Amino acid sequence: MKKSKRVCLYCSFLLLPCFLVGCWTYAGSNYKHPDFVTQYTQEEHIQRISERTQTRFSKEIESGEIVNYTVEIVYAFYDNDPEYFLVNLEYAEEFEKYSYGGELEYKTKYKHFLGFIENDEYYTGLYCYGGENGDAMFIGGRNPYEVTGYGDAKKYYGANRFAVETENGLLKIFKINSSGRVEFEVGLEGEWEQYIIPESDYKSLMESNYKFNRKIY
Repeated sequence: MKKSKRVCLYCSFLLLPCFLVGCWTYAGSNYKHPDFVTQYTQEEHIQRISERTQTRFSKEIESGEIVNYTVEIVYAFYDNDPEYFLVNLEYAEEFEKYSYGGELEYKTKYKHFLGFIENDEYYTGLYCYGGENGDAMFIGGRNPYEVTGYGDAKKYYGANRFAVETENGLLKIFKINSSGRVEFEVGLEGEWEQYIIPESDYKSLMESNYKFNRKIY
């Protein structure tokens, strides 16, 4: 009897991950991406987000701690709506980013916030990533799209994948892993793996992780 109970308990632990994955898959199968509705133009969204940035960081801006900031619109896969935004903050002095082990990862003058627009409200906080204030996104101290040299291209985001528009289609430049860090897929020659995302993947990339851990920006 005791042995039987132990075996049943062991089987339960083995089946639990499958049950959770099954529930997640089932929930995702019924997902319907909300229509993006807005009363504002992209330029007006940028202006509104800039005003919030000016208010939120007023002390740092007035003191000269922050010397510049920019706001960019980021598009959703599949429906090509301007559903996301990226705020880039430039500081006067460098600050240091350390790993959990105490090792210096990098020095930088930049911080970034990736957020989404819903019902003309603005939210930040990447899924599975908290950052310094619950919504800060560190990408090696640089605008994530500039890391691979595409700072001026039309930008896309979905399912923790970042892409830019090129003549050949949407080029995946990198993704965020489960710990919230940038994950560059390195090829045999040491170069970042960059490939054109097939259109058949656009819908799933848009639907996955559409909403972050909500925090009003």
